Amino acid sequence: MKRSLLDIVQNILFALDSDPVNTISDTVEAMQVAEVVRDTYFEMVDNRYWPQNQGLLSFNASTDASLPTVMTLADNVDSITWLRYDKSKSPDPDRYEEVIYREPEDFYNATMQYDLKNTDKVFSYELNGRRMYGMKDIHPTYYTSFDDRTLIFDSYDSEEDSTVQNSKITAMGYIKPTFDLTENFVPDIPDKAFIYLLSESKSVAFNQIKQAANQKEEQRSRRQRIWLAREKFIVNGGIKFPQDYGRK
Repeated sequence: MKRSLLDIVQNILFALDSDPVNTISDTVEAMQVAEVVRDTYFEMVDNRYWPQNQGLLSFNASTDASLPTVMTLADNVDSITWLRYDKSKSPDPDRYEEVIYREPEDFYNATMQYDLKNTDKVFSYELNGRRMYGMKDIHPTYYTSFDDRTLIFDSYDSEEDSTVQNSKITAMGYIKPTFDLTENFVPDIPDKAFIYLLSESKSVAFNQIKQAANQKEEQRSRRQRIWLAREKFIVNGGIKFPQDYGRK
């Protein structure tokens, strides 16, 4: 069963034999517990990909005309599962095709094989002080990233666009979750995971706030963690990871 942050904090304070509260800001201890819950939540969601954090991604297209094949990930993007680009020619209907990730060295070596003298098809640009090359007569086929935030595509169609276009990209991946330190905030995890969040938060609170271990809560937390690792989710039996586990 889903619980609000206030419900979780009140439950933990009761277990700690602490003063009851009506809001998480009533006492210093209540706020400390809320922060423990927040930290525990982020530890949970960082350790695995949760289905509710999956969605369509957005990107920031280059505003620099000299970098037409460069884009950056939106700040909330955690990883990319797949990416497709609309390769139709105007005014034809949309035709989305997969753009394949290449390791940086393979990507760089492939672009160095272009006919650099054919300036009708090949263009050069500078990225972090290094000379790079791309095609300008075809929609992108490959992409890479050197810093895990900037996407570099191998080409763009200059007859259609001035840069690789965010509006022509459809990408699926995982979005970084948020956590609000407010009474009514409900952590975005499956119902089945709330027992683990509560148990793990209690265990941490006993150690950090009361300076004493609670063996029963630690055992319960371990059992829930093991159970969640095996438990399937509702849709299609759980998450199916790609072979390369996504690309950031």
